[in-house]
Amino acid sequence: METRVQIPDARSSAIAFTEGVRTGWIASDFMVWADINLIRPGRLAVAGSSGLRQLREHDFGTVVLQAPNPARPGRSKSLTLSQVPHVLTLARQRVVDTLRDSVRTGQSAFVHAALYAGRVARCKGEDGRSFWRVALREDTALSDQVLALFAADALEHPTEYESELSVCDTCGAVSISSAGVSSRRACSVHPFGGRESSVRPAVSIPAGRAMNS
Repeated sequence: METRVQIPDARSSAIAFTEGVRTGWIASDFMVWADINLIRPGRLAVAGSSGLRQLREHDFGTVVLQAPNPARPGRSKSLTLSQVPHVLTLARQRVVDTLRDSVRTGQSAFVHAALYAGRVARCKGEDGRSFWRVALREDTALSDQVLALFAADALEHPTEYESELSVCDTCGAVSISSAGVSSRRACSVHPFGGRESSVRPAVSIPAGRAMNS
């Protein structure tokens, strides 16, 4: 009997990245995450290859993970695999800063950005139910790929992002749960992580009514 591979949901995939990089990922760790959370679920297509070929981040450059055959010099700055941890750290920091800004302002710019760029779209499954699908390209910045995962989850669970999305001021941990956290600027390890005003703005999640069902 064929064993079906369990596809991780968008939230699990996104938080696996933010929390994994925080522990000090190297290139091989990232490649495993990308395979399980982007490539196998069909969220990112890799034409003519069995794995991710490049890693890109804003204002940094492109790390070639698998050289094309024959190799073609790219327009972006090509970096070595030793630079991957630094790129991952930069990407994670941009994701954390974006989510922290969402908590602070009550705005969901990252959701709008993912929708307008086509990185998240409403689709229908085989059972006829609609869902939010993540569709990425290899040349999309890594931080935008991870934010698209968070955006899809926010569209599926808007009320949780309105009241339970937390980004710790102390360590940058991202969580979507009220358990053990007294502030949306804290985490389970630092439950009183940061000051916040007594008024918590609700995060406005677009309904996506302009999207085709």
